[in-house]
Amino acid sequence: MRSNLHHAFPEKSDVWRKRVAHLTSERLIEMAVYSLMSPYLSKHWYERHFEMASDVRAAFREAVGSDRGGVILMPHVCLNEMMTSSPTVLEEIAGQPIIYRPNDQPAFDRWLKRTRERWGMKLLSRKDGLREVSGAVRSGKLLTILFDQNSGKRGYLFHFMNRLASGTHLPGLLCQKFKVPAYMVIPKRVGFLEVKPSFERLPDPEHPADLILTSHQALEDYLRGSEEQCAEWLWFHNRWRTRESPRRRFSLRANDNYVAESLLFQNQTTPAKRFRIWIRMPNWLGDVVMAIPLIRALRGDRPDAQLTLVANRNVMPLLKRVGVADQLVPLPDNNASPLAYFRFFYQQRHNYVDTVLCLTNSTRGDLEAWLTRAPQRFGMLRPNRRRPLLSRSWPMPADLDETQCHQTEVWEEMFRFYGLQAPLDRSPFLPTNPKTNQIGLICGTENSPKKRWPVPLWQELTTKFVKETDVKVHLFGTANDRSITKQVANALDSPRVIDEAGKTNLEQFMERLAACRVVICNDTGGMHLANMLGVPVIAIFGPTNPLRTGPVFQGETHILQPPGCPGIGGADIKGVTVARVWQQWEALNA
Repeated sequence: MRSNLHHAFPEKSDVWRKRVAHLTSERLIEMAVYSLMSPYLSKHWYERHFEMASDVRAAFREAVGSDRGGVILMPHVCLNEMMTSSPTVLEEIAGQPIIYRPNDQPAFDRWLKRTRERWGMKLLSRKDGLREVSGAVRSGKLLTILFDQNSGKRGYLFHFMNRLASGTHLPGLLCQKFKVPAYMVIPKRVGFLEVKPSFERLPDPEHPADLILTSHQALEDYLRGSEEQCAEWLWFHNRWRTRESPRRRFSLRANDNYVAESLLFQNQTTPAKRFRIWIRMPNWLGDVVMAIPLIRALRGDRPDAQLTLVANRNVMPLLKRVGVADQLVPLPDNNASPLAYFRFFYQQRHNYVDTVLCLTNSTRGDLEAWLTRAPQRFGMLRPNRRRPLLSRSWPMPADLDETQCHQTEVWEEMFRFYGLQAPLDRSPFLPTNPKTNQIGLICGTENSPKKRWPVPLWQELTTKFVKETDVKVHLFGTANDRSITKQVANALDSPRVIDEAGKTNLEQFMERLAACRVVICNDTGGMHLANMLGVPVIAIFGPTNPLRTGPVFQGETHILQPPGCPGIGGADIKGVTVARVWQQWEALNA
């Protein structure tokens, strides 16, 4: 209940939502009390507890007396069952049909039907199909339907209370086919087991889905009318279950999509972002960059989604700069105790996240997602692995050779499994690179010494730049790379060699990279950053696989591998000579 209320009324206080949830719980008990009492209540009791205004009585009589028939839409409010006893106060209603959902227990279902038909109404089972329903409308009856907001695969997608819902188009089809009017009845609660229904004519639909919009707008107006009216709706149902299959979760593109029309009907140009998707980002900087095209595509396919990226604090400046998310949630500090770390995620349950997608492949990441209490927790399932804390895993095909497939493409397969349809946008964030007088060298790697081009080769290359060009050479890296960059810088005493390792934060690092004419680097996170910013990259690979972890954006990129090295890597990086790097630089600078 509180999740539904939090999505529908984010502007309200938590105290208000708790109060409405408590009132709804009381109404649920009241509904149960009525269900137990109803077989024994007299006509006199209903006359005292069932109030029907004179104008409503006249409207009912006119609709029944016209012999034209029609469709009555009624929402799931707490005393809707009392409408089956309406013949006790208006005899003309007797014999009119109501669609109901039969119970799986035959004995209870017989008791339920007998009780609800006690005063002359006729119940039609949803399981019996449309023949009896169509026959009732064709014969001039007023058919009552309890309309839903979670019609699953069969429903039209539309926006209800600024959130995606799925509604049945059956009432609209019946109205169009048999040329009958549609009405809206809301059994308003005016006291304990006391009801006063409203009755209004709805506009004739031009399209079967039009009736979904008009009826739900009337319902929304009613729910927003007062706190008491809001509490009458049964908020404990999953009101916005739009798709039975999570494989359609990441896209709104469908043949039964009525989203644009519903926004136009509500005088909105863009949908409110009420569907909450959290993405647990990878831990390494390069992997974070490689995931950005996917998040771009997801934002395009789910414009109604509030995208939240959960990541290490050190990559927050990057995620803020690219602007692909609505919210950023930094992971707890690395020095936090395990109890404090996981308590942080448990506290996120009050954000009522709808879906968490884990781009990590660890039990730790799965536990983080599970603790948020998100009903949908997605991730990748590699062969011979188990991820029991996820609600639905993408089973990686056994024949998928990851050595021949880029990491972004593997993730793309997973995103498409969950419904993504938009193409990936791999364009750089700064597509034009100025012809500046500075270049960048990234001599270190954060996680593997084998990926580093040897210091003597970096020294030789730097010396060549100083002696044969007028460019300024900026040495980039983390504080852990200072020992490397210091050796490179000390090989020659030149003011045009600027050692910046450990002296810039991530935001400053991106600014420095964006100002470079070219970046020469190892297979490292800085390579992906430069590529994302549209800076030409000369990347030196050896043991690692550029087919899997190479630059992913469409900037100018040149991969250098040792002679004879397979395309998937595996050779000693020392095989790449300074002459080859210089030759590539001259080609770029031509």
